[in-house]
Amino acid sequence: KGERRLIDWCTIMNDFATKRANWENNLNAFETIFGETVVITKDTVLAAQRAFEIACRIFPESLPQIPPDVAGKLEL
Repeated sequence: KGERRLIDWCTIMNDFATKRANWENNLNAFETIFGETVVITKDTVLAAQRAFEIACRIFPESLPQIPPDVAGKLEL
């Protein structure tokens, strides 16, 4: 369950960084997305993207889908 949660976060952070050219200036948006106080740095996002790439190679058929409510917030 913990590994799945980690992959979920990595998927969301990867999508966030992919969709926002200026994501480094919008890290506070994660608080809006998750509805809780979080501390996320550039290094956190870059590490999450690397982890997501690894998950894509190892588990290409079982990657999580971003929930629609979270996906909508990523577009803000």
